[in-house]
Amino acid sequence: MEATITMLAPGPTDSWRVGGISVYSDDNNFWHLALVESPANHNQRHFLELSEKRQGRWLAQENLTQTFSEHMDFNWQYNQPYRLRLVMMDTGIEGVLQDTAGKVLARCGYAFTKAAVTSGVPALHVSQCRAVFDDVAAAGS
Repeated sequence: MEATITMLAPGPTDSWRVGGISVYSDDNNFWHLALVESPANHNQRHFLELSEKRQGRWLAQENLTQTFSEHMDFNWQYNQPYRLRLVMMDTGIEGVLQDTAGKVLARCGYAFTKAAVTSGVPALHVSQCRAVFDDVAAAGS
């Protein structure tokens, strides 16, 4: 799954702001690759996250082996388009953030070494902000 996302504006509340793409099984079981802005009490940091929600529990990927993680603290900006790519394989999952010229800005991956969400349908996700998605593409079997 991949898409270009432009985060347009934060929402009216001071909460976690998220925009990204997902491999979605159901509300309690999915992966997402997302641009995140933390609330003020967490310094309003901007970063990229590749996270799993499994059996209703966030950060379930912590039981897996991380295969790589580069620049996940990337300070993304509002009104700037970014390309997100999420690839799920039999052996694991990888997420990549690129600029519009194709330069890799951040990336992360996990191996399916223990129980994990290993299938689902492509999805777009936005919470507590406004965003625009473009050039959405997905393939699977």
